[in-house]
Amino acid sequence: ASAAFFYAQPGTTASPSFAFAIDQNTGLFRKAADSLSFSTGGAERLNLTNTTASISNALYIKSSGNVGINPGGNIDTKFEVGGTASISDTLTLAGILTGTNTGSNSFAGSLELTKGFRFGNLTQTGTGINYFAGNVGIGTTGPGAKLDGAGKGLFINTEVQGTASAS
Repeated sequence: ASAAFFYAQPGTTASPSFAFAIDQNTGLFRKAADSLSFSTGGAERLNLTNTTASISNALYIKSSGNVGINPGGNIDTKFEVGGTASISDTLTLAGILTGTNTGSNSFAGSLELTKGFRFGNLTQTGTGINYFAGNVGIGTTGPGAKLDGAGKGLFINTEVQGTASAS
């Protein structure tokens, strides 16, 4: 028996190297060096390289374990989403939640914090507004005023404007 090899041309998305006689824009082609792609309807649907698998150029899985959905750039974190994302059920974070966006963040439901609530910087910049809509409660689940605190409080070097009352 003799060894034989079959070598094909790289092909393209619209005309893959390995296609079907009755569907010639669907098949397998070589996109670049060390890259294998599948196309259907003349559009690339899956690309495999030695470091990445991408589906429809929107979902990327790196050999490092990093996953990106429409990342638009390098996938340098374990999970990266380019654009708006939503979660329709529970999101549990075991690490630190940080944000670098200068826009606003909103929650349609409640935000439960079990280890405290801390602001690094609430200085107003630009023309936007930083505020809590409605009443804010500390130590109460049903605040009855703009700021409603249940329990003892400590205020140092405090200036009060308007009318103060104690109950």
